[in-house]
Amino acid sequence: MLTSDGESVTGAYRRDDLPPGALVGLPVSAGTVEGRARVVLDMADADLEPGDILVTAYTDPSWTPLFVAIAGLVTEVGGLMTHGAVIAREYGLPVRVVIQPEGVTLDPDTMPEAYVEPGIQVNSAQFDGMPSEDAKEAMLGVPRQMLELHGAVSRETVVEMVSGALVHSGATLAVAVTGIAGPGGGAPPVLLISPAPVVETGPWAETFRGAEEKCKTLAARFHEVAEQHGCEFLDAAGYVAPSPLDGIHWEPQGHAALARAVAEKVREIIG
Repeated sequence: MLTSDGESVTGAYRRDDLPPGALVGLPVSAGTVEGRARVVLDMADADLEPGDILVTAYTDPSWTPLFVAIAGLVTEVGGLMTHGAVIAREYGLPVRVVIQPEGVTLDPDTMPEAYVEPGIQVNSAQFDGMPSEDAKEAMLGVPRQMLELHGAVSRETVVEMVSGALVHSGATLAVAVTGIAGPGGGAPPVLLISPAPVVETGPWAETFRGAEEKCKTLAARFHEVAEQHGCEFLDAAGYVAPSPLDGIHWEPQGHAALARAVAEKVREIIG
């Protein structure tokens, strides 16, 4: 933070009561768990057993099936809204993102056990209650000076939002949207995507009982709304199906197929 007098004010987490050898990081999902730490640098090499704590650099949607067995997650890269944190909160798993100035070397031979400390419970009410500018600064690292100088709805802020999303997520592609996204500063074309269905299987079968049948009506309803409001329409169910492991999340090939379909539709819309 930079004050009006030019003073740079910085802060730091309290670290004075940590046990020796503790891995310091950001808690992004509530809970406490003890278990065997399994360092996995390549998902293809994962050999996890129920109760293990997954330790890795970062996760993306292709890692989701592994979350069914693990009891906790530790990553090197991430934040409150990155993939591992969001999915872990869905599964009720404690998560700590370990980010240290000198970096952390993940060595499977030096981490026989792990202890994940209590995290911060985040829900939609807390997120909705955070002012937009505060969320941009806290979650994406948009400088407060940038927001004050250019405003939350500006090209400069969107560029910072995209940069922050890439840094915190470890992804190769990020998208940020602002109110000036449309041609000439007007409203942009809208693409309404009907969600892919869920399947009543795995650990969430009872929770989503009846949803499989209801999902069959979504495409027609979404298409009707798109026509009413002059939106473009795409049915995700034509390109992706849920994983048979939990009936909710998608396999990597499904993500790729839907991404190609959306990209093609966007090219069609913008000409």
